[in-house]
Amino acid sequence: MSLPNPSPTSVKEGGEEEEVEKKEEKQVEKKEGEKAAERKQENQVEKGQASAPSPIPSINHFFNLNAALSDFVRQWDGLLHFLDSIGASIDGRSKDLDALQTPDGEQVAAMAVKKEAKSGQEKPSLDEPRAELHSICETMGSRFLRKFVTTHFSELDWLRREVPAALRRAPSPARLVFDSIGRFYLQGSKAYERNPTVIVGRRACILILEFYVLSGLPSEIESSVKQDAMVAALAWRSRLVAEGGVKSATAVDALGLALFVASFGIPNDFGCDVMYHLLRLSNLKKKADVFQQSPIIREKIPEGIFNTPLFLSLRKSGIEEYWEWSRSKAINLHL
Repeated sequence: MSLPNPSPTSVKEGGEEEEVEKKEEKQVEKKEGEKAAERKQENQVEKGQASAPSPIPSINHFFNLNAALSDFVRQWDGLLHFLDSIGASIDGRSKDLDALQTPDGEQVAAMAVKKEAKSGQEKPSLDEPRAELHSICETMGSRFLRKFVTTHFSELDWLRREVPAALRRAPSPARLVFDSIGRFYLQGSKAYERNPTVIVGRRACILILEFYVLSGLPSEIESSVKQDAMVAALAWRSRLVAEGGVKSATAVDALGLALFVASFGIPNDFGCDVMYHLLRLSNLKKKADVFQQSPIIREKIPEGIFNTPLFLSLRKSGIEEYWEWSRSKAINLHL
């Protein structure tokens, strides 16, 4: 059976439909391509925006840095101002001290020597140290007094003659002597075994006390000096007690403390036994003439006792006999 041949009209219509479909497909593809290009462009823009850093954190960082620098500058300025104020205070205090400071003994003595040299006056060699000593005492140069005594150890007889008289020239002899000896008495006995410096210093201090007693305690002791001296005497005794008791003290310690209380007064807490051991251990044969110059000791012990062989004897039996005699006479060594 044969199929019918299509008519030319139908063939033409079919071809037109195919062309329309192709055009539509091309338009669809074109639109899809445009959309794809738009999406690609949008994606690129989004990626570019995502990769670009935001300026806000950078601005915040600069703000924080500026605040930190401002705080540092403020603290630095405060530190400089504080240091300037300290420097100004130090300078002001130094000027005040320079204005209040009196010339020390060495400076005054040097001025006196220069003045004498200009005047062309020639004096014996001992006049220069005498002038220096007088200047030290008159200007209350406590540190220089001890140094002066140490320097002139080789002229001990001259010191015994000159220092007591020079101490009377001081505005406050008691304060001068008390300050010059410092606190050497607080050092234990072992400190003096192998240290020549402290040994020399202790010897100078005890000599100054001896010279002060020989001066006869020329003026009434100020209450402040007496109070400080009582505390010092008790501290000295406490050290001796800690080292074995007053009765076991060395001769130097005993002599030093005995001269100290003969200079400034005997504390009420000392008791007769303490004074007995101090006098017993001291070299009474050589120092009796010193102790009897002390008004404090003379008030407690009859004057005639100092010259008796019993008192001057260093034999143990003699000291004990004197002690028993003084107890029988009710001699009170308390202030």
